[in-house]
Amino acid sequence: MDNSTNLLAALRRVRSFPSYSSFMAGHERQRIKRELQKRLLRLRRQRQVQQHSNFVTKQQQIASGIFQHIFH
Repeated sequence: MDNSTNLLAALRRVRSFPSYSSFMAGHERQRIKRELQKRLLRLRRQRQVQQHSNFVTKQQQIASGIFQHIFH
């Protein structure tokens, strides 16, 4: 399972790879870097959606409590 700490550490390792002279090694390095960045972005978006849904749920609970207090 991905977590941001592992993905960031992997990105740092890829960025610090020695500069290989072969085109394929450089191409592979860029591919790995892009894949890690995509996975990190996906993880961050999932967290944002989850935080937003938690916020909305909390707001709905508060609103429900206010209406119950007013109408009962």
